[in-house]
Amino acid sequence: SLDSDGSLLRRRLYHRLAPLIIEPDSSGVRRGSRYIRLSGQPLRVLELLLRVKSDETRTALLAITGTENNMYRQIKNLRDAIEPLPHHAGEWVYVCNAGNGNYVVEGTTVS
Repeated sequence: SLDSDGSLLRRRLYHRLAPLIIEPDSSGVRRGSRYIRLSGQPLRVLELLLRVKSDETRTALLAITGTENNMYRQIKNLRDAIEPLPHHAGEWVYVCNAGNGNYVVEGTTVS
């Protein structure tokens, strides 16, 4: 498919130049040279997304967030914390929609 607005190119550029580096011992992530501390639900959601297959994340997320509204709120909170372009609605670099209410984390490595 044609990437007419450049979103796929932007996402790949971020993955290559500023991969999201998971730092499990410090409860945070590094995006390029910027360290981002995560705690509480955003950290639990990220850990779950890294551990669970993308087609099973909705069920697992609901188990830790309780309701669908809270699940979406927690995904938003995680995106607000780690995404480089949060103002580009629907253009996610790291926490991407996988369809049917499931999510996948892309462009990551573990330190």
